[in-house]
Amino acid sequence: MSNDANSLHQYVLGYDITTFAPVHLTYNTATRHSSRRTIEDTLEHMDADYESIYELSQKLSTIEHTLRRRRAILHNFLQPVAALPMEVLQRIFLYAVRPREHFDDLEYFLSPITLSEVCSTWRHTAQSYPPIWTVVQLEPCEQRSYAPYARYSGSLSLELHQQKHNYGLPRIAGLEGADVRDRITTLSLPLDSSDDWWTKFGRYFWKYKGVPNHKSIERLALLANNDVEDSAYSYPLTFLPSLRHLFLETMFVPLSTTQLANLVTLVVRCVKIDSSTFTGFIGACDSIQELTLDLVNIKCDEDDDIVSIPSLHTLSVVRPIAGFFAGYRTPQLQYFTLRDNLEFPQPAYLHTVEDFIADTPTIKNMTIFVI
Repeated sequence: MSNDANSLHQYVLGYDITTFAPVHLTYNTATRHSSRRTIEDTLEHMDADYESIYELSQKLSTIEHTLRRRRAILHNFLQPVAALPMEVLQRIFLYAVRPREHFDDLEYFLSPITLSEVCSTWRHTAQSYPPIWTVVQLEPCEQRSYAPYARYSGSLSLELHQQKHNYGLPRIAGLEGADVRDRITTLSLPLDSSDDWWTKFGRYFWKYKGVPNHKSIERLALLANNDVEDSAYSYPLTFLPSLRHLFLETMFVPLSTTQLANLVTLVVRCVKIDSSTFTGFIGACDSIQELTLDLVNIKCDEDDDIVSIPSLHTLSVVRPIAGFFAGYRTPQLQYFTLRDNLEFPQPAYLHTVEDFIADTPTIKNMTIFVI
């Protein structure tokens, strides 16, 4: 093959153009015409040779690409990852694309589109596993299409996650079809004070936020900054008839009586709530099963009555105040998690926690993390 290249190199450089000169330097008409024809004939031959060389280079490029691809495949066969069954690789992919904690976590996570661009094996593995295509992280890119999520997720429900500091409304190109809109059941939205004005328009608030079908939303995460008017969001939330799971960060929004009765999961993070507000809220949650309170300061009074949450079976609290354990009872609780700084705890706080656990004999699994 190297000899062929040397022959081609000598042939191409065989054109001797040192004997040619600009035709207009020749004053003899016949000589000028003869020189012009010679140059034009040479150019014609060069063009023909160029076309042949171009076609050959295209073939060589294809051969090179094929050779590189086959070499890469053989090289990959030497790696331990090549022995992974497709089912194991798919589970790894699922872990890679899922948010780390709750469905609302907006930290960067891998896109299945990125995973499917690594190699043909990964592409086949990713595109044949619908669960990794259910989490859609909306990007502030006008040309981005999310059609692959609609195509490869099959009939599974979809989650839409908007990024914090996402300037401009997100486009959901590829997800506008009626069959896809109804499958979007989980929504995560960052909020700031500019959103407060739109809350008075009720159902149109969700259209403003780019939600294709607000009636299908079952899981909602609202992540607010400190400037948001919490109570303003009660009105647009009444237009979410399917809401069953709610996550609130740096805000606490009152819900309608019907929505409270249907609520199954509640996560509240980084808020201060007075005991009467929280008691009225949680007392109306007849079906609540899972409750997470993360850095929630419930301001309890000593004369507050003890409140029972009979339907609750899972409770997770992070750095709670003693008042919560003193003021609430969970007679059907089965799973209890406490995360707190217990290195130098107050004795009164420990006694309150111990009493809470002792009064809940239904607990099957208890986990305590020292943070």
